[in-house]
Amino acid sequence: MEDYQLILNAITKNNALFSREKVKKVLVIFDEEKKFFLGDCCVRFDRLRYLRDYYSNAAIDINFPPGQSINQYMALLKNNPNVNSILPSTYEDVDFQQYDVIICVSYHEERIMEHFVVRYSVSVKNGEFKIAVFSMSKPFLDPDGNGVFVFPVNYDILNFVKTPKPLQLFISQEEKAWGEKWLEENGVTPDDSLFVLLDSTTSNLKLLKIWVYFEFLGHLLKRKNVKIINFDENDIGKEGFYREWLGDENIDKMIFSKKLSLREVFCIISSKYTKFVFGPCTGIMHCTSSIYNKFFDDGVSRDQIPLIVTYTGTDYLKNQSVNSWWGNSPLVNCLLLKRSNGENKITVLRSLPEEERNQRNEIPCSEYTSEMLIGYIDKVLIS
Repeated sequence: MEDYQLILNAITKNNALFSREKVKKVLVIFDEEKKFFLGDCCVRFDRLRYLRDYYSNAAIDINFPPGQSINQYMALLKNNPNVNSILPSTYEDVDFQQYDVIICVSYHEERIMEHFVVRYSVSVKNGEFKIAVFSMSKPFLDPDGNGVFVFPVNYDILNFVKTPKPLQLFISQEEKAWGEKWLEENGVTPDDSLFVLLDSTTSNLKLLKIWVYFEFLGHLLKRKNVKIINFDENDIGKEGFYREWLGDENIDKMIFSKKLSLREVFCIISSKYTKFVFGPCTGIMHCTSSIYNKFFDDGVSRDQIPLIVTYTGTDYLKNQSVNSWWGNSPLVNCLLLKRSNGENKITVLRSLPEEERNQRNEIPCSEYTSEMLIGYIDKVLIS
């Protein structure tokens, strides 16, 4: 306990001495230790740019302890200019003393502290421990009553996040070209419009009724020069399942990708052929939004960005409003259902008055009908 307090006192002193302008090397320890949720991590990793803004003169590395969702993390962080290096390493393998500042993002900061106590108590006693350590766990992670947070919070950093910017995900021109080549090799021609339809989430409560989905899909397949792609990332036999619903004639206009990596999925979504992306409130939709936010920020005109539509409901949102997830996604048409004159009607989130956007939606996704969706899409989708 004495060494614990000794380390904490040294960290508190070091934190007070460092000015951010003088910081040259920063390490973010990201140790979530929970089930990987793509949308959540897309949001969390985007916050690295606020650290980049704050420590504008520093190189920023990020550490993931082994055994976590490293492939998914790498897919989200590839090409990210806000990260200099990615270290999938144990604490024992990291040379913490090469860094000026450590940022902790973990539900179990006590484990990091225990490592520091074992490793650096002698350095502290000799006056050789110069690292500043801050906690950013609560701002970065979902609330958790069982979390243990022991390091001081840098409240100045939080001021850089008070006005959040639209999320960004970074796709290179080479990756975009790869996606377009893959599509061409799988039957997409220059005259085709690619529709991306997403059909899987972490919760079935986010999905349409299955017959509603297939009635809507069947309507889209009637359009000329349309190819529709479905991602079967685990090769669970989606093509056969879709064939039973759609029949052989309609299935010819569909492309089923099998066992593509997450990054390869991003490359296909970013292709010049993509004209429409539709799906539930899920991680891939947040990534799609992030990809095109970056394209738009780089000067891509609005008419070159596909129509992006997500549908939302209640039950799975807990106490969160739809606006908390989609209010900062300017390129996404976020649909929800509102009761009017005894009927459920599709409403676009951004069309609501500000006070209504933050209200909890009370109508589940199971209440959407194919007629509602077809009527809406036929008005907004030009293809």
